[in-house]
Amino acid sequence: MSSSGNGERVNECASLPRSTSQPFA
Repeated sequence: MSSSGNGERVNECASLPRSTSQPFA
């Protein structure tokens, strides 16, 4: 992922169940 949207991506991924395995995915 682009470093620019990295911060926002983390917030959206946190809602997904995959966040447990890959919070940075």
